[in-house]
Amino acid sequence: MENFSDLLHKIAYNIDSSHVDYKNMDINIFIPENKKELLEIVNDAILNNKKIILRGSGTNLVGNVLPPNNSYIIDLSKLNKIISFQNNSVKLEPGVILDNLNIFLEKYNSIFPVIPGSHAAAQIGSMIATNAAGMRAIKYGKMEDWINSINILIINKDKKIEELILEGENIKDFLNSEGTLGIITEINLRAIKKENNISLDFIKFDNIDNLILKTIELVSKKNELNISAIEFIDKKVSEFLKLETSYYLLVEYENNIGEIKNKDEIKKIWSLRDSCYPVVVSNGYELIEDPQIELSKIKELILWLENNNIPTFGHIGTGILHPHYNKNQKELMEEMYVIVRKLDGKISGEHGIGIKKKEFLSGAEKNRFEALKLKYNPNNIFGGENII
Repeated sequence: MENFSDLLHKIAYNIDSSHVDYKNMDINIFIPENKKELLEIVNDAILNNKKIILRGSGTNLVGNVLPPNNSYIIDLSKLNKIISFQNNSVKLEPGVILDNLNIFLEKYNSIFPVIPGSHAAAQIGSMIATNAAGMRAIKYGKMEDWINSINILIINKDKKIEELILEGENIKDFLNSEGTLGIITEINLRAIKKENNISLDFIKFDNIDNLILKTIELVSKKNELNISAIEFIDKKVSEFLKLETSYYLLVEYENNIGEIKNKDEIKKIWSLRDSCYPVVVSNGYELIEDPQIELSKIKELILWLENNNIPTFGHIGTGILHPHYNKNQKELMEEMYVIVRKLDGKISGEHGIGIKKKEFLSGAEKNRFEALKLKYNPNNIFGGENII
């Protein structure tokens, strides 16, 4: 059981994509390669009265893998085997990266359709822990819609390891749990046949009212038109992308009714959308948020963001926006949370709560997490300072 606890590893594991500033060095880092090693590490943590932090690729955006002192970090990235595929279901370990899963599924002309922007690095176990959604959620929903079962390790009230298999409604306990309840060790997911008949519309708008009206119309016809994505780019992001300054909608259809049918052109436009995050960050707006608002109320938030010079893109078809702030705009970010609550929205549509947003949790959300921790993590060993 190798312990990766030199100074360089300790510094690296105090960093994720959230920009939350952590410098806790009383930690030990483990990267198990199989379940036997994982069990040894967990038992050792119990014996030595350590907290346990679970980590994947470190792409999370709210600090939910950052360690407190006196903790073991368990990096699950080497538990990355795809075990089997049959009857349109794939069995795999939690460290499998989404893009690698879909490369594997290509040989069966299949796909796992929940695809967040971090698909090149996002691990399936972490996607369950945050109930990931992404760019095609308007048709394919979230992780919760695709899980047959999960195997988990928990530590009971007697500080003994138990292994459970969750199915049906019980799976929802681990969705959005962000590493605070236990360890996912095996996953069974549904896959679907890949749709090869794709077309796009890439529509420019000078007026936000017209864009929202068009979005509402498209959402109302999403089944009839077989729409799989409706993505938004604001004026500031369009400038960064060197497009004509305007608002844009990217609409994907799983048929040929869109104006853009050429595969190379489709790939080019999706590459443009994929580049939104890195190009905004490269212009100094490093902090990404994920409020979710009903379309009937989303104009107020978009205009507030625009008036405060905050570049924004996102999955407008499901009401999720991704405004970006620089490190000197924390007060504006907190003001946005207040506006989102006033509009009856969610402060997190897909990234989670973590350390960054826990002070903004509602009473009902806190109660839910507390009840789940009492059920699965009664000794508060998993999760450190994450969520509650």
